[in-house]
Amino acid sequence: MPALERTVRTEGHLIDSGLMQRIFDTIVADGGRFEVLEFHVGRDNEEFSRARLKVTASDPAVMNTILLKLTSLGCQIDVEQSVQLELAPADGVAPSDFYSTTNYQTEIRLDGHWVPVEKLRMDGVIVVDTAAAPPRAVVKKFRDIRKGDQVVCGL
Repeated sequence: MPALERTVRTEGHLIDSGLMQRIFDTIVADGGRFEVLEFHVGRDNEEFSRARLKVTASDPAVMNTILLKLTSLGCQIDVEQSVQLELAPADGVAPSDFYSTTNYQTEIRLDGHWVPVEKLRMDGVIVVDTAAAPPRAVVKKFRDIRKGDQVVCGL
């Protein structure tokens, strides 16, 4: 089976916080490999560092595990496909494969356009209003989900 590849981006105080080392260790510990494609080191304590990595894994489950862990470390997955939306089955209930949010800046890809996610918070769900012009993506607490809400699922 050919290796799977995904590109991830991250920014912040990557060196002095030890975050880059944790990212590298996560990839390797879970059976993946990485290649640093770009790395910009901040020039002072105020300027963030930025990195872009190619992550490689031999198995889809391994890749999924790595990507889930990297997103919890603040990495963003470069994706060109539209998000997967599923309808909430009932009030206060998210679909089983919902994307659990972080408090890091997040955008979703919808119909070929990047849509910023509003009201960021930890451990919520992203609900998309495709009827709005332009479409809106907002984080909701589980208790605020309504039956029929379009919830972002998967990665």
